[in-house]
Amino acid sequence: MSGARTWRFGVVGTGAMSATMMGCFGLEPRVEVAAVASADVARARAFADRFGIAHAHAGLDALLARDDIDAVYIATTNEKHKAQTLAAA
Repeated sequence: MSGARTWRFGVVGTGAMSATMMGCFGLEPRVEVAAVASADVARARAFADRFGIAHAHAGLDALLARDDIDAVYIATTNEKHKAQTLAAA
């Protein structure tokens, strides 16, 4: 698809669901994962290194402050979803 838009995602959380979703993102050529965030920056960096993501952040706020994120995939524990979704919106 010539001229199709690339969607740049930020991933919140570095657990099994995020890892599974990385496989799904890899199937779509119009998706690029630009950044990952975790409460633990070392986990974010390890996840970024594992999946070839350029930027790793300590916490949601740093990821949301980026101006190059079009969409956010939230894969944290359930009790955090509402607040994180509202912050991303």
